[in-house]
Amino acid sequence: MTQVEIELRLIHLRDVPAAALRAQCRQESERAARFRFARHRDRFLAGRTLLRHMLADWSGLPAARLRFGQSGNGKPILLDRPALHFNLSYADQAILIGVSEQAQLGVDIEQRRAFPEARALAEDIFDRQEQAALRRGSALPESDLFLCGWTRKEACLKASAHGLALDPASISTGLETGARHVRIGRTAVCRVETSMDDHHIISWATMI
Repeated sequence: MTQVEIELRLIHLRDVPAAALRAQCRQESERAARFRFARHRDRFLAGRTLLRHMLADWSGLPAARLRFGQSGNGKPILLDRPALHFNLSYADQAILIGVSEQAQLGVDIEQRRAFPEARALAEDIFDRQEQAALRRGSALPESDLFLCGWTRKEACLKASAHGLALDPASISTGLETGARHVRIGRTAVCRVETSMDDHHIISWATMI
């Protein structure tokens, strides 16, 4: 199968200029006003500004004039270019955005950190093979293994537009960082990959 072209951008809020922390439309202003903490509001606005500029690059439309809506399953779409797919994820002050014009996609990011409750949570969200892999361990710390598995599931569920309406344990994404084809439900299949740096673990998935 041909690999889908996808653009990923990871940016930290500290690197976003103050001018980017302004709403571009009434809907964004209303959503920003709902955040209790300024850091969450700023992160949301920075993400929307970065997303607008990425979509403008892909679509050729002015960033400030882009109009957003929702598909029938509630997934955000670009009204003037509904075939242009995108997805966002946040972790602390980091923002991850993916864009593709070839397939629906989902992205997820987590901050690398100690996760002492990993095995207990794995019983609810991992299948049996994944739980065994977590107990067996690898060269990666157990917390990293868990977060790899979790971000892979999140990315797949977001790509398929199921979100957490579908039991994460029902899809087998594995805990490894390499590419893998994942069956979702009876017919849907996506391709998921994972990467990590010193601070974050990111996963992205595209529907096939």
